Amino acid sequence: MVFLPVLWLSVQVIGDAWTGLVGVVWLAGRVFYASGYMKDPIRRGPGMLITLSATLVLIVVTLVGIVRGFMAM
Repeated sequence: MVFLPVLWLSVQVIGDAWTGLVGVVWLAGRVFYASGYMKDPIRRGPGMLITLSATLVLIVVTLVGIVRGFMAM
């Protein structure tokens, strides 16, 4: 639920290419999560870690951009 809004906002901070790269990492994490879950539900941890890491990177980048924007006022 958080990923898409943060993805859209982070484009303004780090640009299209870097945001796209993090988006691809997030998508790879989801694929890795799903394949691990289909084999054995206990093996879904690494995929979830990759997905959460990509989301956290975007959240931090977006928050830094918001703070910088307010400080520039």
